[in-house]
Amino acid sequence: DSDTISTFSVDYMLVFGSTVGERYSRYLKGNVLSAGSLKNNFVRKENLPQPGVIAFVSQFRKNTGFYAGDTFFSYEDFRVKPEALVFQCLMRYVKENNKRLVIIPRQHYNRDMYSQEKVYFREIMGVEPEFYKPSGPYPGYLAVNSAEIVVAIDSSLGNESIARAKKTAVFSIRGTMNGLTDRNFGWPGDFADEGPFWTNKPDTDIFIRILDYLFEVSDEQWKKDLDSTNFSSLMEYDPGNTIFKSILEKELGPPPSSAH
Repeated sequence: DSDTISTFSVDYMLVFGSTVGERYSRYLKGNVLSAGSLKNNFVRKENLPQPGVIAFVSQFRKNTGFYAGDTFFSYEDFRVKPEALVFQCLMRYVKENNKRLVIIPRQHYNRDMYSQEKVYFREIMGVEPEFYKPSGPYPGYLAVNSAEIVVAIDSSLGNESIARAKKTAVFSIRGTMNGLTDRNFGWPGDFADEGPFWTNKPDTDIFIRILDYLFEVSDEQWKKDLDSTNFSSLMEYDPGNTIFKSILEKELGPPPSSAH
């Protein structure tokens, strides 16, 4: 409200994209710059995908429920049911189309949580899951680089993948299945419930339509289709973080030259 925006101010707001910037501007005064994700911009984009590999972005957390305001959602409803529906479809799809399903683990750095994550997906899938082996300081981004298709539910890494123009499916069904509109694709932007590469609808026929499209579409057409959705309003991609560096240079002066 007006009291809030007159109370709080910053010099700069570096946000993922203009839709988030507009949202923050309702509550905070300052110069808004759409800079994308600093980590995503930092990791070099490489186009060396393994053909036929579908990489699912895990959002595994411990067995706890979820609060949205005062409403409590059980772990089963919020996490397990949506993910089980997606995996039911993915497992059928890879079998029928001779593809390979690999999971990008969330818990790379915690051995105990990593083993719990494997148990979680084993129970959902009914078979031993194949995980990407973590490597380097930013293994999730490297895994995205090496897959042909990325699949996410509502993970930031899914959007970061799309920002890099990686062919990515977003099955953002958690919100629809639990009555939470802010979990829909593109929030807080105004995106349809279904698009070329996303859906908020828990419908496996739509999942398959999207997967078929991503495997069949040419790189050139994919980039055109991506531009037509105005996805960059959700997340920009600024390789090398030129926007952030220019602000630092403006405010702090040029970086000291390296000693030789």
